[in-house]
Amino acid sequence: MKYYFQLKDLHITLVSLSVLLFNLRYFLRFAFPYRPLRPLWRRVPHVVDTFLLASGVTLAVLTYAVPFWVAQWLGVKLVLLVFYVLFGAFALRSRPRGGEALFNYAMAMACVLLMVLMAYYKPSFWR
Repeated sequence: MKYYFQLKDLHITLVSLSVLLFNLRYFLRFAFPYRPLRPLWRRVPHVVDTFLLASGVTLAVLTYAVPFWVAQWLGVKLVLLVFYVLFGAFALRSRPRGGEALFNYAMAMACVLLMVLMAYYKPSFWR
């Protein structure tokens, strides 16, 4: 537990950076639909997300948070993470200015909002 607060701050920073990069990639595709994204914009988010996942797993191990058992909110957050990844992938692969891309983007952002609320309030579901 020695580095808990530093790790938590790193995790929050990586979450912010990850969401910022997703929004940037989406709006670049929206603004310039026929211009492919540069390799930097396609690779950097994966590096950030890898460190984000590593920091999240480390935090869960440090705090003994077992998803769906001790920390039900963490299990719900992991399910929302899967939906966020799916909706985000569909939003970036859809026709840039189509309704499907906008719907998937909105759903991805709703998943982000719910994950932040889960992390902040840590509700208990099955008591």
